Amino acid sequence: MSYTDRRDFLKTLTVCGLASPLISGVASGLAEAEAGPSRTVKDLGNTPWLFLKSDPYPAAKESDFDDSAWTTVGVPHCFNDTDTYQNLPVNQASQGTVWYRKHFFVDGREKGRRFLLEFQGVDLAAAVYVNGRFYPGNTTVQQPQEVTHVGGFIPFALDITSDLRYDADNVIAVRVSNAEHSFYTWPGFGGFFGLGMGFGGIVCSVYLHITHPVHIPLNAYSPMQKWGTYVATLAASKERAQLRARTNVENQSDSACEVTVTTQLLDKEGSSVLTMTATRSIAPGNLALFDQTGEVAHPQLWYPNNSSSGSPYLYRSLSTVEISGVEVDRVETPFGIRTLHWDSDYGYVNGDKHLLNGFGQRNTYPALGSAVPAELQWNDVRLIADCGGSALRLGHLPSMPETVAACDAYGVLVIQDSGDNEWMLFGEPALTYKKEYDRDTMIYFRNHPSVAVWESNNGLASEQHHTNIYSPRVTQESADRWDPDGGRIVESRDTSDYWPAGKKIMIGYTAHYRKVPGSPSINMECYYRGNARFDYAHEKESADFFTKQYVSNIQDHACGWIFWMLAETMESPFMPYLNGMTGQKSLGSCAMDGNRFPKLPYRIFQNSLWVSYSTRPGVVLQSSWNLSGTQSLDAWSNCPEVELFLNGVSKGRRTPDAEMRCTWEEISWEAGSLKAVGLDAAGRAVCADERRSSGKPASVILSAEPQLTRPDGSQFRLRANGSDVALITATIVDHEGNPCVDADNDLEFSVSGPGDYRGSYNFYVNPGKPASWHAPGDHELQAEGGLMRVAIRSTFQPGRVRVTATSPELKSGHASFVTERPADRLF
Repeated sequence: MSYTDRRDFLKTLTVCGLASPLISGVASGLAEAEAGPSRTVKDLGNTPWLFLKSDPYPAAKESDFDDSAWTTVGVPHCFNDTDTYQNLPVNQASQGTVWYRKHFFVDGREKGRRFLLEFQGVDLAAAVYVNGRFYPGNTTVQQPQEVTHVGGFIPFALDITSDLRYDADNVIAVRVSNAEHSFYTWPGFGGFFGLGMGFGGIVCSVYLHITHPVHIPLNAYSPMQKWGTYVATLAASKERAQLRARTNVENQSDSACEVTVTTQLLDKEGSSVLTMTATRSIAPGNLALFDQTGEVAHPQLWYPNNSSSGSPYLYRSLSTVEISGVEVDRVETPFGIRTLHWDSDYGYVNGDKHLLNGFGQRNTYPALGSAVPAELQWNDVRLIADCGGSALRLGHLPSMPETVAACDAYGVLVIQDSGDNEWMLFGEPALTYKKEYDRDTMIYFRNHPSVAVWESNNGLASEQHHTNIYSPRVTQESADRWDPDGGRIVESRDTSDYWPAGKKIMIGYTAHYRKVPGSPSINMECYYRGNARFDYAHEKESADFFTKQYVSNIQDHACGWIFWMLAETMESPFMPYLNGMTGQKSLGSCAMDGNRFPKLPYRIFQNSLWVSYSTRPGVVLQSSWNLSGTQSLDAWSNCPEVELFLNGVSKGRRTPDAEMRCTWEEISWEAGSLKAVGLDAAGRAVCADERRSSGKPASVILSAEPQLTRPDGSQFRLRANGSDVALITATIVDHEGNPCVDADNDLEFSVSGPGDYRGSYNFYVNPGKPASWHAPGDHELQAEGGLMRVAIRSTFQPGRVRVTATSPELKSGHASFVTERPADRLF
């Protein structure tokens, strides 16, 4: 390179913002543009935030406000987490306005970079200040005071560069409210605590993206009204796939820049299977769209979980931005090659019919409220996949970003809402808010292959009682504009006032399914038979209801079936349980209890109805063999035959019926072993399930649940960040180590070391006890079916945490776990 060429090259770097101390040697002329990291992402939850459960407005927005007496918390954080699963039929959740403050230092060498602050979820409204300056929102709903964003679990982002102080303390202050009469205009929906809404706090992660002035914006559209990437599959077969990648690049430097965008598709080994490159000039202060298409030969296609066609294969879409051959920014997006289309009955992934069989869920966990760590979100999706499920419907709110990422990896199709309440989307400000929610949700989540359905409402408001209802037409118009290549369908509950030509509207029913001619139809909330996991006397009646509903609905051309819900959560106590109890904490018709111990229906779907014999032979017995007298015994299996053994003696073989059930009548109880053995067509044993009678409870066994390993082989780490959680399981056993599945002993939990006991809850309400009895925070809990599981939150001090469980007349249990310092510290 000549001196003149070199001088011109360095001049180009300087005017486009490349010559900085972060690029080794360029500023001093000692090297030829050897770039440092083009984008850094910092997890602001790795270090403490300060929290105050009151509203010292406006003083708390100022950077010099005295916050020395505030409480130290981790983020994600939910300020009414202990108001959940109380000893009440209707929980009394605290509502109000609170504050969070974050102090952080910015090194002067970072000057010249851009700082993008991303909130992945604040419930319900936020006003954000940086060093005292307010960041306004973009909603067109008129607000009574300063408001940055309204809408729980919808990500938003801010460019805070202009207000930062270098080599000095900086303060992010966030005013948060979940109350109806507060600093923001109440939406009229999305805040009902009994349906998993109305939690309060910075309930998802907060990230700081540090970028070059020429960079790809974030996909959090509001309030900056920008998006970065949209990658979609236009056509796909085993021979080839056609992809389209749209990338926005923003030039926030002072001069025009010649920008090259390269989009690569990388396989699991890191090899590029597609490279698309384009170059154009971007004027200062402008945003430019790069629209690229290309083909992949012999692609690995993304399929849902439990598919006979394939697996949920994920590529990585890598978008890089270069100026004069120097990389200045890069964004990586997990990407699955898949097409979606819908006929009058079903959905098709890559041309193959797939049912949306799965579970409903909430953005909550016992004792944690909505501040659910990423690992627990991933574990819930794993439980869906392990059961053979392939769909998740949250209901009323969007699934959190980590949940959707897990669905991509496990192959679980997402029915994604943006926020609603039942039959409440009518009039203003609901209509404006909902349209903005739909837009922002679509832009943020449209790159995810798992997202299959945009849910428009949870009950279409009645035209007889309301005017200006929110129609599925509006959601479809948003999808046409913001997600034209995704192949996703719009869903409306119970009915629709809009039937577009050339497109389908999915109709979802709650509990009472019927097929709508010409439209894919789904039972999206199957419930009505409630019982506790340990209510063995009614578990078969409950299981029988769900299996018959499923078989009947699928025979009637349902495009899917959603068990409501995966795990017990707070719900309106409108439904009596099968044992006659009323006014309880939840529906009782879920597949697991709140601590994620499975009920009988979960195990039936896992071993017979959703997983085929060719995929995995399975058999499951009823839950208990601590019985007496003459019994009718049942097992469920996907095998050709099942043989029952009592203490090694055969009680005969049975062929599963249409609901995959086998029954043996007149079996006399005797202590010992009851075993169901699944047989292949030749009569050979291929699987088994055993129950053993147990003696008197003798000991408590404690164990720390292992950290989850993701499908790609990476493992979660338990970080000392004030928000990660360890789960400790207590099992009551007899003197021989057999689980005592009827044990209901009281357990007292204690914690030593750097751990914060959060606890759990008991299923039934005890009217004679206070709201805090056997609820989150209570160190005493009663074993249910011989089991209990508690949550222990990390602190900011790494180290070993020891947990003990004691119970009168039982040998105590002990367990421990270790938290480690987060690897990604702030600056």
